[in-house]
Amino acid sequence: HTDDKILVAGQFRKYNGENFPGFVRLHSDGTVDKSFNPEIAYNASLSKVILQPNGQILIYGYIGKSMKSIVRLNSNG
Repeated sequence: HTDDKILVAGQFRKYNGENFPGFVRLHSDGTVDKSFNPEIAYNASLSKVILQPNGQILIYGYIGKSMKSIVRLNSNG
């Protein structure tokens, strides 16, 4: 991420003991960026994240449905 943030996506429900829906943004030291708050279904299983030049984020995978989806997020989630 261009502002030294790290986007992490996958098939997980927790990161460092906190609930996350398969997607979390971290500071460069590995701590959770609490200002990033995507409203993604709890049972998400993501397989791809693309950061667009304008700062928006594309995520791809199972996002609370039984079929794969693509979602575009603003830079703040």
